Amino acid sequence: MKPINGWRVFWGEVGIIVLGVLIALGAQQLASDWDDRRRARESLAAVEAELALNAKSFEERTFQQPCMDRRLNELTQILADARRTGRLPRIDGIGQSLARSMRDHVRKSVICQPLKVQG
Repeated sequence: MKPINGWRVFWGEVGIIVLGVLIALGAQQLASDWDDRRRARESLAAVEAELALNAKSFEERTFQQPCMDRRLNELTQILADARRTGRLPRIDGIGQSLARSMRDHVRKSVICQPLKVQG
C-alpha cells in the first residue's frame, strides 16, 4: 500500500509532526525548569526569613538566661530549705521565659516540596 501523495510527502509530514512535538516538549521542559527555579528562590527566601526570626529568638534567650539562672537558683534554695524545715513558703511568680519559640513551619513545608533544580 502506497501513500496517496507518495512516500516523500508522507515522511515530510511525519517529520514536521515529530519536530512540532519535540519543540512542544522542549518548551514544556523550559517552563517547568523556570517554575522550579522560581519556587526554589521563594523557598530559600522564606527559610532565610524564618532563620532570621529564630536568630532573634536565640538572642532574646541569651539575654534572658542570666535572669532565669538566678531565679532557678533561688527556687532551688527555697526547695532545699523546705526539705530541711518541712515548711514550704508561699512562692509568688515563679516566672517564665519571654523568648519566642523556634519556628520551623517553613522548613518543614519546603522539605515536602519536590524540586528538580539542577546546576
